[in-house]
Amino acid sequence: MINPTDLQLVSVQGDPPLPLKGWPESTLENVLSALQKEDELFDHNVPEEMRNPSQKDLQEFLVKTYQQRNFTITDPATMKKQIKPFDWVQYNAKEPHFEYASFVKPGMQGEINHVNSDSDSPLSIIWDPCEEFEKEVIGLLTHPTQILPHTGEDLSLLPHSIFRRRTITDKNELLAIAKAGMRVESRSEQIKYHFHLPIGATGIITEHTHYLESPVKIIFGRGGGYVGPRSGYDFDCKYEELKLIKENPINLREILRKI
Repeated sequence: MINPTDLQLVSVQGDPPLPLKGWPESTLENVLSALQKEDELFDHNVPEEMRNPSQKDLQEFLVKTYQQRNFTITDPATMKKQIKPFDWVQYNAKEPHFEYASFVKPGMQGEINHVNSDSDSPLSIIWDPCEEFEKEVIGLLTHPTQILPHTGEDLSLLPHSIFRRRTITDKNELLAIAKAGMRVESRSEQIKYHFHLPIGATGIITEHTHYLESPVKIIFGRGGGYVGPRSGYDFDCKYEELKLIKENPINLREILRKI
C-alpha cells in the first residue's frame, strides 16, 4: 500500500500564453507566409491591411485571432465558398422568423361563439382580426379570424345591453352567464407558434445548393425558444441570415516552432 507521505503534488500546466509583442519583422513575415498556406480562411481572418510585417499591433492581432477555438463568418461571399454540410451555423437574421398558430394579446376583443359547460375550456371565441395574425387563405376564401377555446381565465365580459352595463371580470360569474354572441376582451397574452426561429439559434447544415435563393438547408437544435416547422425538420436560409462557425485548425505555436 502506498504511503500518502511518499507522494508529491506535481503542477501540470499548459504552454504559457503567446506574447502580444516582441516578435521581429522577419518572424512576423514568416508567420504570415505560413498562415497563407495553411489557413483556408486566411483572406477572411487576416484582412489586407494587416498583412504588412511592419504593421503596428500585427503580432497582437494574429495571436488573438488564432487563439480562438472557432472562426465566425458573416460575409456572404466567403460563406458561399466555405460552407459545407455538417458545418455549424447560428441564425443571424435581422428579426426572428416565426409563424403564429394563434395570437391573442391583452385588450383584444372577440365574440363568444359557443358555450360548453362540460369542457375544461368551456368557451369558444371568435377573435377580431389583428395585424399580427396573418389571414389564412383556403381555396378562394380568406379566414381573418381565429376561433379558439378559452377557459374564461383573464377574460372580461363586456357590457352588451342597457340591462347589463358593467364589465364582468370574475371567471365564475362570467361562465355562469356567458352566451353565444356576447362580447369579451382578453386580459392576457396567449401565443402559440407553428414555427419560431429565434436569433442565435444554433443548427447544423444538411445541404448546400448555391444557386437557390435560400441555398442553405439547416436542422436547428431544440430549446432556446425554437419551435420546429410543421412539416420536415430542416429550414432553408440565405447566407445573409447566418453566422458560419468554423473550427480553428491552426496551431500558431506549432507554426512558430517550425520557422
